[in-house]
Amino acid sequence: MTMAQNQTVRLTVIQLDSGDSGSPPFGVLAAVKRESIVRQVETTTPWLVSAAGAVVRELAPQDRIDRLLTAVERKLSTVPRCGVTILINRPTGLAFVAVWPWAEGGSQLHPTTQ
Repeated sequence: MTMAQNQTVRLTVIQLDSGDSGSPPFGVLAAVKRESIVRQVETTTPWLVSAAGAVVRELAPQDRIDRLLTAVERKLSTVPRCGVTILINRPTGLAFVAVWPWAEGGSQLHPTTQ
C-alpha cells in the first residue's frame, strides 16, 4: 500500500527489558508497563519515519544510530496490508509498534499500559 496524506498512525516506542534474550512475543508488546513506553504519538503516515527517527536520535547509542535509522526507514516506509508494523532492535532494546486505526482489530493492538 502507498502512504496517503490523511492516514493516521499511532507510533509506540517501548524500551524492552534488558534481561530478555531474543524477541518478545507480541502479547508482551500489546500490554506493557507504563514505564516501558518511552514515546507514543499519533502522526500522519508520511511523518511516521521522521517521528521514529527522532526517537532513534534521542535514545539510541551513537554507534547504533545509522543502522537503526536504516532499519526504521525500511520497515516503516510502507503501510502493511494488516495495518500493524513492529520493529524490534535487540541491541538497543527498542521496539517500534506502528498501528493504523483502520486495521482489522487495530484498536485491540494499540499498546496499552497495565
